[in-house]
Amino acid sequence: MSQFSSQTDSDNGNSNIDSLRNDLAALKKDFANLTNNGMHAAGDTLHSAKDKLKEVGQAARERAEQAQEKLSEFASERPLTTIAIALVVGVVIGKLFTITSRR
Repeated sequence: MSQFSSQTDSDNGNSNIDSLRNDLAALKKDFANLTNNGMHAAGDTLHSAKDKLKEVGQAARERAEQAQEKLSEFASERPLTTIAIALVVGVVIGKLFTITSRR
């Protein structure tokens, strides 16, 4: 009877090992799929962010060009006012540097 019992225990042990091997193989496959899906999702997110950054950059570039055109028109139409504004801005910046350098 002990021979039958030890064979049954051996069969159960082999069955458990086979079950663990199958579980490990399934786990490896699941991890590979998860990693692969994560990489695709990260790639899609990166691509989307890159496209959005290009759009924002293009919009900023267009706004800067428009501001430059308006400033150029203003300077052409009112050269004395432009010089006065530049002088005031220069004085203010100079005062700020003088105040901060004394501290």
